[in-house]
Amino acid sequence: MYSNKDLKKIKADLLRDKNLGDILPRITSFFQTDTLTSLKEQLEDIKNDYGLMLDYMSRGFQDPKRQNVYDTLLIRTDRLLNNCLLKLTVSNVSIYNQLSFTVSSFDTDHDHIKGMLENFVTDIAMLGLEPEKEQVEKAKSIYAEHQLYMDQFFNTILLSQQWTDSDYAFYRDLLISPTIDTNDAQLIVSAIMVSCLNIFDYYKFVTLLKVSTSICQDRSVRQRALVGWTLSLPSERTLYDQNILKEVTPCLSDHKYEDEVIELQKQIFFCMDVDRDNAKIQNEIIPNITQANHFNITKFGISEKEEDSLNEILHPEHDEDAMEKAEQSFHKMMDMQKSGSDVFFSGFSMMKHFTFFYTLSNWFVPFYIEHPGLVHAMGNLEGKNIVKQILDVNPFCSSDKYSFVLALSSIINQAPADIREALSSGTAIQSNFSRDDQDSSSFIRRAYLQDIYRFYRLYSGNTDFCNPFEANGAGKGHFFFVESGILSRAEDVEKRYIELGSFLYKHNAYQNASQMLDRVKTDTFSIEEKYKYYILSGSVDMKLNYPFAKEKFENAIALRPNSERALFQLARISFLEEDYDMSLEYYRRLVELCPENRRYSLSYSLVEIKHYSFEKKDSYMLEDNNTEAKELEEAVQRLYKLNFDDPHDNSVKRVLAWGLLFQGKSEPAEHFYNELIQGDDGFSEDRLNKGYCLWVSGKVVEAVECFKNFIVDRAVKGSIFTSFLDDVEMLHANHICDADIRLMSDLVDKRN
Repeated sequence: MYSNKDLKKIKADLLRDKNLGDILPRITSFFQTDTLTSLKEQLEDIKNDYGLMLDYMSRGFQDPKRQNVYDTLLIRTDRLLNNCLLKLTVSNVSIYNQLSFTVSSFDTDHDHIKGMLENFVTDIAMLGLEPEKEQVEKAKSIYAEHQLYMDQFFNTILLSQQWTDSDYAFYRDLLISPTIDTNDAQLIVSAIMVSCLNIFDYYKFVTLLKVSTSICQDRSVRQRALVGWTLSLPSERTLYDQNILKEVTPCLSDHKYEDEVIELQKQIFFCMDVDRDNAKIQNEIIPNITQANHFNITKFGISEKEEDSLNEILHPEHDEDAMEKAEQSFHKMMDMQKSGSDVFFSGFSMMKHFTFFYTLSNWFVPFYIEHPGLVHAMGNLEGKNIVKQILDVNPFCSSDKYSFVLALSSIINQAPADIREALSSGTAIQSNFSRDDQDSSSFIRRAYLQDIYRFYRLYSGNTDFCNPFEANGAGKGHFFFVESGILSRAEDVEKRYIELGSFLYKHNAYQNASQMLDRVKTDTFSIEEKYKYYILSGSVDMKLNYPFAKEKFENAIALRPNSERALFQLARISFLEEDYDMSLEYYRRLVELCPENRRYSLSYSLVEIKHYSFEKKDSYMLEDNNTEAKELEEAVQRLYKLNFDDPHDNSVKRVLAWGLLFQGKSEPAEHFYNELIQGDDGFSEDRLNKGYCLWVSGKVVEAVECFKNFIVDRAVKGSIFTSFLDDVEMLHANHICDADIRLMSDLVDKRN
């Protein structure tokens, strides 16, 4: 029994070897199954044409177009394999098998389809001529019949075999035609995208591309088409790569269109961040809002309820703080939405259980109140302004609008009177977006991305569809389309890689940024562009712990010797590599460049102390008259100044106390550790280090007790000896020998 896996293996071999003589016999063996009988004629035509090529060549004839003819046969063979894949999928996967029965009688004649879509527009327009009493019922009948037709049409496109050039020409012209309804055109575009994602189809892809760049006045259709072709771009090599590049490149020469493509890529990453955004909302934002439970959240922000309590009278400052935090959190969530975050996904994900969403096409249909699936809901909401609100002021994508209306209709009669009044008055829902915002291409794309993300994430049969938002084993996927093998060869896109890389870096998508930046060729870059590239690429490598970061920051320094960012990163890298001499040099330059920067001064002092300990790790005695000791003293004095300037900076206190310990000045060090232990941000290591101070001062009993408290505080498993080994250089510098360390360990662990 042959499977899709076997066919995909043949497709891969066809792409790699381009050997028709090997592939055609292997395909022939597949046709032993009845499932593929209808495709046998396509196979025979290819075999016959290939046989003619062989015969022509065997006779010694020369054909200057032989390569072109052979390439065409390769593509025809690939299209046949794709059709075979579709046939087997429909036969073996239950959801596709079920859909196939719903479309078996659908008339795919182009003229018939165009007539049906145009007749619907005419029927709606003619409703105004009907008697008023009959208009409502007739409208319901027209919309119900048409929606059933569109459901079947959607499924037909989804299950359609590889398109021909005539199919492409028909659908391209149909989708930009002003004679069909925009909702129909948008739904057709979505069907083409889903079909093309499941099994790539060159003509479906080109249809989406051409519609997105057409003179079509319907912005929603164009933006859906833009999303469609970008997500449909093959994430792996195909036989169509050159043809695709040839079609895409001229489109990207339009800078406005190129900007939309780049913005779309950013929007996709925002869309995919729903889990992180939801965690942020639940953990950081909602608690502040819910804690302020005596405040009203309105379209104007946060306002206080007109009710007092004794606590409010006695401690008014608490309420003011709570109100401020709640308002800040509220605006923070609105800002997240404005920037592109899908803040409603979590809430609406629980509202996709309605039977409305059992119908596949309903996940993609634009929101309109006449949808037959809303008839019952609209009856429950009759006379309420809420539906008009959803249409006029809509922070939601279409899928969520349907969810909201359906959910609201089921609970409206049980809702409190004040809630029902708010809904009726039209003040219940307000948007963070103006009408101009909502009519913009950016908003339309974002809403559509949220629609399709919900389908691929929440639809009950989603695992049977190619999910463009999922990465493959190599960390690549349709979602990262600018990094696809095809689009990465488009010069107009490649020029935007630094901009995109910076976005991905800020978005914590380090792996994706690395994949893309590795493709960048800096040969034609200006000095400034090269500098930006090395800084960005090095920063990405630092996040991924890649060993190439150092070289990139060194390249940046060569271009801009006083680059603060490059110097800082090189100082960090040198420190991690225990190259303290170089780390000191970089921090010295940073301190000279930015003398007011406390962070650099603190780090410089820490490295000096670390350098001293490194140099003295084999010495048991302090040597005062040497360079290292002078560096240590300079570090301590610098730290004293930092502490004087800001006595509340505990980071400075910790480093200063540690430096004093290395100098053998245990008493002032102990003073700082006492302050740290009593503070709000005390670390368990502070107690350990206080124990060192007591030990160095000869207070063994007190030191043992302090070490025991450290073990309890930190819940350390095993012997404290491990902690002592980590700090052995400091202990040696204070005349504590290895025997002392062993004995103290036993005293603390009570083994004797």
